[in-house]
Amino acid sequence: MSGSVEREVRDVTEGEAVADPDRRQESRQATLHLVAKLHTPKGETLCLVRNISPGGLTAHVYSTLDIGSAVVFEFASGALIGASVVWQRDSVAGAQFVDRVDIATVFGLRDLSPPSPGPRAPRIALDLPATIRVGARHRAVTLNNISQGGAKIHSTELLEPGLKLTLLVNGLAPLTGRVRWNRDGFAGVAFYTPVPFDLLAQWIPMAQIPNSPDIVPG
Repeated sequence: MSGSVEREVRDVTEGEAVADPDRRQESRQATLHLVAKLHTPKGETLCLVRNISPGGLTAHVYSTLDIGSAVVFEFASGALIGASVVWQRDSVAGAQFVDRVDIATVFGLRDLSPPSPGPRAPRIALDLPATIRVGARHRAVTLNNISQGGAKIHSTELLEPGLKLTLLVNGLAPLTGRVRWNRDGFAGVAFYTPVPFDLLAQWIPMAQIPNSPDIVPG
């Protein structure tokens, strides 16, 4: 790390949340447990933001990130923030923002408190073979995206809104729900029971590995 970058990472007004926890001093930052979508050169995944400051953040991540790689954090507010990975220690990583961020404005926060619940959970783009079970019938489909609350699938057969089905995908327990919409061969499914965040976040990186064997999240 260059001297100029190291000074910025340690700056209490711009980079305090990104500093390595062993070196970070007490400073002004927002402590959150905020779910976000993380766009990396390897694909999309989920993360849990722990601390954020105008200059960077620390987050619990579920895959190995390349130090120095360019990433984008996407939040439920619609905010897209470009950053660079500065460090990673086990499942916690620090990222430095490309530009200074006005936290309260970007996230709609007041006094740096977490926003109220309501926005849709992040959807992760995928392209995976899957199966749906409708009654006693099984049909092959493609899983196009997934969130804790639902999924988008592609089927060669029409799936009418209101249809009850069970989505079967390698590595996850059967997911039962109803079709909410269909369009041009695609259908949106709302799960009856949300997928636990940690389970989904651990599963996604393994599911993105080409020709991966049976996936069993820890």
